[in-house]
Amino acid sequence: MQAEQPRGSITTSLVIAGRDFDPGALSHVAGREPTEVWRQRLDALKNDPRFPQVEWVYELVRRPHWSIDDAISEMLNLFEERREHIVAFAQQHGLSLHLRLGLHGDETVIIYGIEGLTIERLSAFRCSLSFWVDDDPTEMVGVSLSGDDLVFLCNTIAETWGAVGLSETAFLARTGETFEQSGEIDARLRRRLTASERHYCRSEEARTPLPIPMRLDELRLLAGSIRETLGAVAERDLETRTGETPEHAKEILRRLETTVDGQMPRQDNGTMAESLTVLLSPADLAFLFHARENALRADGHTPATFQSGIEKTAIHADAILVRLGDLLRPRGWRAPFPFSLPLAELRFFVRTISETLAIVEERQFRARVGVTPERAEEILSRFKRILRESERD
Repeated sequence: MQAEQPRGSITTSLVIAGRDFDPGALSHVAGREPTEVWRQRLDALKNDPRFPQVEWVYELVRRPHWSIDDAISEMLNLFEERREHIVAFAQQHGLSLHLRLGLHGDETVIIYGIEGLTIERLSAFRCSLSFWVDDDPTEMVGVSLSGDDLVFLCNTIAETWGAVGLSETAFLARTGETFEQSGEIDARLRRRLTASERHYCRSEEARTPLPIPMRLDELRLLAGSIRETLGAVAERDLETRTGETPEHAKEILRRLETTVDGQMPRQDNGTMAESLTVLLSPADLAFLFHARENALRADGHTPATFQSGIEKTAIHADAILVRLGDLLRPRGWRAPFPFSLPLAELRFFVRTISETLAIVEERQFRARVGVTPERAEEILSRFKRILRESERD
């Protein structure tokens, strides 16, 4: 199975620096040859004890990564077996260890986050950390939005598109963007949402099983959703669409089927009220959420995908999705995170949000676009304020 490749890349450099040591001896201790050995060339600094005279550098250039945490872990993994020897050598010779990260992409393609376990590993290496960002901040603004907010923004594109009857001329007049450009904006936001959820689901907290009470009818419906998703989505695309590999998806399905197997539901006013406790991690629940989404799409609960790839997830009122979301959000799933947007895209979303508020009836709003009208107004006000402030600057 070929998983979706990260859109951002990171250059990671491990720099071991000091005033007087043998780089060859360090290579022997580290078990790797350096990418570069740097030596101080400025005469004015050669006798200054504040500055290193030699740097042993091992560099991984422009490696594709979803997050800063992934890049740090990749480098530390290379030297983990020799960590104690490297640290002892550094202490003996008065050397410093430093990890330098070059981020080729902003927060829309790279998660700017480090897990607690990774911080502990850096500490075990006695390694400091720094960053530099290789992007053009011109006409960019920082915003903080939740995953649900990103889904809403994508849905405003689809609502506006549907309102103009798929007329590109009318869409351009209302939003300032073409179908192709809006499709690219939509795809970028969805990639950012996928990266954020992937980062969350890899955390230790998200992988910890919890006792989750569920009714028999819910378990049967979710098991059916997994089967439909496995049948409808190609194995190579499953991890991108749901966050889990086919193997783990089948393992979750077996767990649900085992729990349900042999149970006799008790009828209560025509519903299956029998409740069971299932061990599921937040990452499992996130997979079930996306499996249910995919099953609803397969059943025709959403409009056909538009020609440029924009898809409206008009399924937010589904009871199972609501329940899974309510279980996940208090545990940090789709929590707000910072990222950057070009001012032009901010203006575009001011227009699509305004169009959506005018198009969609209040009683249908959350079911169609995923947030309440009040939340939509709040996002719109914030975007307008940012635009006013940028114009004053």
